Amino acid sequence: MGELIYCRHQIAANPLYIEDSSHNVYSLEELCYYIRQNPYLVTKEIMSKELCDWIRDELLDEELSDQLSTAIDEGLPLHLFVTKLLSGCGYLTIKEIRDIVELIADLESLTDAERKKVHADELMRSGRLTEAIYSYDSILSEEEGMSDELQALIYHNRGTAFAWLFFFEEASLSYEKAFNLGKKIESLSGMLFSAALMNEDTRFNMLAEKYHVTQNVIKDVKDDIDTLASSEEIQGFVQKLKRLRGDYSDQTTYMEQIMYIISGFTNDYKKVSGL
Repeated sequence: MGELIYCRHQIAANPLYIEDSSHNVYSLEELCYYIRQNPYLVTKEIMSKELCDWIRDELLDEELSDQLSTAIDEGLPLHLFVTKLLSGCGYLTIKEIRDIVELIADLESLTDAERKKVHADELMRSGRLTEAIYSYDSILSEEEGMSDELQALIYHNRGTAFAWLFFFEEASLSYEKAFNLGKKIESLSGMLFSAALMNEDTRFNMLAEKYHVTQNVIKDVKDDIDTLASSEEIQGFVQKLKRLRGDYSDQTTYMEQIMYIISGFTNDYKKVSGL
C-alpha cells in the first residue's frame, strides 16, 4: 500500500476485501492504515459480520471480534465502532485515533455524494488536481437525487481545479453549469474570468451577451486580465516557456519541464487571478 507496515498481530492467510477501493488487506495494522489514509471512504458498510469473522478466524483475535460484534448488535454509531477497531490494534497513537474518529463523526451526517465531495475537495486543496477532477466527475455521474445546490458546488470546484491546471475552456464550462444551477456570483465571475483567459474572445463575448453582463463588469474582468498578463509572475512564466522550447527538443522532456514549472507557479497564479 505504499508504506512498510510493521505488524505485531497475526497475518491473514485470506485477505479482507474492501469493495469501495478494491483493496485487499492482510492484517489489522494494514486495515488501520487504510482507515487513516481513507477516512472519507469509511462508511457503515465496514460494520459487518464479515469483518468480525475475519478478525476472529484469520487474525485469531476473538476478543476484538466479540467487541465489534457487540457494537454492531447494540447499534453503535460508525465513529464509535471505528474507535473500538482502531484502539484494538495499537498501530495508531491516541491523537491519530481521535483525529480520525472526529472526522468520521463529522462525515456521518452527510449523504454519500456530500461525503465524496469533501474527499474531492481535500484532493484539490492538497494539489492533486487531476484526481480531484476524476472524483468530481464520478460524483456527477451518479447525480440522481442530488440537489441542484450540491451539483452547483461540485461544478464550481471542478471549474477551479481546471483553472488551476490552465484548462480555461473546461473551467469556464464547469463554472457556467455551476452558475445555472446555483446562481452564485462567484460562479459567474469564474466563468467570465476563465473565458477571458482563453486565446480568443468569442466565448467571453457570447457569455457576456447571454447572461446580460454589464459593461462595467466586462471592464473589470478585462482590467483584471491585463493586470494578470502584465504581472511579474506571468511574464516570468512566459519567458521560461520560451527558453524551454529552445533547450528541449524532445516533446516528452519539454512537457515534463513545463509541468514542473507549473507546479510551482500555480500558487502565484491563484493569488493573482483569484480563482
